Amino acid sequence: MANGGGRDLAGEPLFWAIVRLVHRGGMPAVTVRAAAAEAHCSVGLMRHYYDTKSVMLACAYELVVRAQLWAFRNVLLGRRNRILSPVPPEPLTPERAARLLVGHLGLDRSTDMLVGVQVDFLALGRHDRRVGEAVASHLGGLRELCVVVLEECGVPAAAVAEEGTDLWALLIGLTALVPGLAVEGDGEDGEDGEDREDREDEEQSRAARQALLTSEEVEAAVCRHLEGVAARLALDARG
Repeated sequence: MANGGGRDLAGEPLFWAIVRLVHRGGMPAVTVRAAAAEAHCSVGLMRHYYDTKSVMLACAYELVVRAQLWAFRNVLLGRRNRILSPVPPEPLTPERAARLLVGHLGLDRSTDMLVGVQVDFLALGRHDRRVGEAVASHLGGLRELCVVVLEECGVPAAAVAEEGTDLWALLIGLTALVPGLAVEGDGEDGEDGEDREDREDEEQSRAARQALLTSEEVEAAVCRHLEGVAARLALDARG
């Protein structure tokens, strides 16, 4: 393990250095030495805080996704605190809730690369215990926030846990369909003798991109799901 101060060094510059490395060459391209060069710091300093690649990745990931969750949580807490004011907040309609969730996930063009890297972290976490713990913590926090969003939408307490799980699973699945690392080419020409392989890779990437969703399509899918939840619960209440 690191010497206990890893989180003191892990920050957005390091995280985005890792994102760029992964974007260019996948997880195998990430080493402590490569991250140090990309983040413009010494290898000695990096190894002082992170004695393994696993610890470095987990600490950087934890810091950034926790910041995302806190930003999302603060929006919801702000709504609840205003309930005590003379003018209560407008209820979260499916449209507003979908916009809030998609905004939290960062599914816009400026962060497509980040979403792709998060998907890679999900895959890595399946066989890397330290990264897996960081990913599990983030997914657990997102699941809790899905429940809070549904509560704000007026979903009854008896149904909110089950509906929260469904919404959480939908969000995780939709994230994997947003343009990102898994289908992005590096845009460089291959060497002589590799042109055919490069063309095949490019065709596969193009086909994969056509199957992906824009942030607007993701938001619409989440909105339809929430509208379906509301309609189903209203029907159950009348029954």
